[in-house]
Amino acid sequence: MRKLIFTFFIICFLISAAFLLTKSANLFQKDTHQQKIPDSIQDGHIILAAGDIADCVGEGGEATRTATLLDSLPGTILTLGDNAYPDGAKEDFATCFEPTWGRHKERIYPSVGNHEYHTKDAQPYYEYFGVKAGDSGKGYYSFNLSTWHLIAINTQIFDIGYLCPEKGNNCGEVVEQMEWIKRDLQQNKTDCTLVFGHHPRFSSGVTSASEGLIPLWESLYTENVDVVLAGHAHDYERFLPLNAQGEPDPQKGIRQFVVGTGGAGLNGFVAAENIEVVTNSVHGILKLVLGKGEYEWEFISLDGSFVDKGRSSCH
Repeated sequence: MRKLIFTFFIICFLISAAFLLTKSANLFQKDTHQQKIPDSIQDGHIILAAGDIADCVGEGGEATRTATLLDSLPGTILTLGDNAYPDGAKEDFATCFEPTWGRHKERIYPSVGNHEYHTKDAQPYYEYFGVKAGDSGKGYYSFNLSTWHLIAINTQIFDIGYLCPEKGNNCGEVVEQMEWIKRDLQQNKTDCTLVFGHHPRFSSGVTSASEGLIPLWESLYTENVDVVLAGHAHDYERFLPLNAQGEPDPQKGIRQFVVGTGGAGLNGFVAAENIEVVTNSVHGILKLVLGKGEYEWEFISLDGSFVDKGRSSCH
């Protein structure tokens, strides 16, 4: 009798254990499905961006190789300033930029850097890119790509003491550009906004962050700009979404990418707060896929030794 009772309890235990194991397996499968990484954006507009590009001193530097990378990549190209070294002169564009990135000129939207201003009023830059560079002498303009609004800015105007040392950031050129940016943002209320130019607000590069851009960033922050692209520091950097003072703000903050890896020699970097990724080991291009209410990023290095990928939503 005892043997029968013992056998009965063993059978009940085995049945219960089998039921629990099956239930646990189903729960695990359900959790795994919920944590599945979303598919990539399929119908977004591709942006390819880098600055600090063709260096005549080094016979073009790595611009020849980054231009070859562009040969195989579709999309709209944004230059982030310092297009032609050392002085942005007419011969610098003709000898170094034109044979490299210049073959993609029809799909380039440029921005101007400080090296272009080594030549008076950056005139060769405006002559080379023509209407694509915006009004000559100003260097800021905007356009739409699907549900995104893009703005090219002239950060050299915000460089304290450059154009009007006696007035600093109160000079006429600064005020004029700031007023234009505010009007443009208010008149173009799209799902997402991207701003690109040369000097970064924040940087871990040996070139320090630009405090002269604080008023600009305050305006961009107020108008819910999502992404800012910059060069100037010869490295690649990705920051957390930040406000104008550099404080993390995951809800409203602007994500800044520094992509000074277009071809000129790379520089060292120092520690910076709220930076997520930084490298100065390889040249490359930032690829963005601009989707409806969201975007993806991928840094494509020349030799594949460094990769940075991610995805985020607009505000």
